[in-house]
Amino acid sequence: MTMLTMVSTGSLSILNLNLMENILRIVVRHVIFMLLSFALLYIVCLSFGGSINYFAWAESPKFLFGVMVNVAAVCLHGYWFESRS
Repeated sequence: MTMLTMVSTGSLSILNLNLMENILRIVVRHVIFMLLSFALLYIVCLSFGGSINYFAWAESPKFLFGVMVNVAAVCLHGYWFESRS
């Protein structure tokens, strides 16, 4: 009986480790996609006459830009996931 509980506890910790590893991979992948989206959208904003200094932007454009970066990163993540499977 003790051996059975030890084995089930060990496999449960392995399952939790895999779950945590998958969550960490998703978060890191999303951050990488955010950086790619930020670079691309920043170049697009510069081509339309935006200020070069991102920190000189007002709060409203920064917020809108951040939302657009996150949406683009989610779309890239979805595209990556669909092309992977």
